[in-house]
Amino acid sequence: MELENLDMETLSDMYLGLSDNLELKIALEAELQSRIGNNTRYSREHLVQNSFMNRGALGIHFIPTTDSYNNYGYNITVTVSENEELEGLVQNALSTPQINTYGNIRLRNLVQGNLTQEQVDALENEGIDISHISHII
Repeated sequence: MELENLDMETLSDMYLGLSDNLELKIALEAELQSRIGNNTRYSREHLVQNSFMNRGALGIHFIPTTDSYNNYGYNITVTVSENEELEGLVQNALSTPQINTYGNIRLRNLVQGNLTQEQVDALENEGIDISHISHII
């Protein structure tokens, strides 16, 4: 199987669905890890735009094996935190051409009870790395 031809979402789903084929799971993990650093599918501005279009709610699914996946699970429902950098992200998103930035973005949890207070605080203060995102809904 040529894993390099599969998209991140398919690789993630395959990785999560495997339990008995250790060799393939190891190959999937290696492929996922090799792509994380170059994952520019989403930018911080993309999340801001989608957050506003969806009345604030974002369903973020993480790539298995990432720190975000290990810290928060497969998915979280959040909105972009209102903080000092939000205005700049909105200006970037509205510029022509759009300016895209990567790295961490701070988020606010929308589903009570699914995360510990420590996880909620980490989302607000540190955020998640955009490259850890498999897909958003």
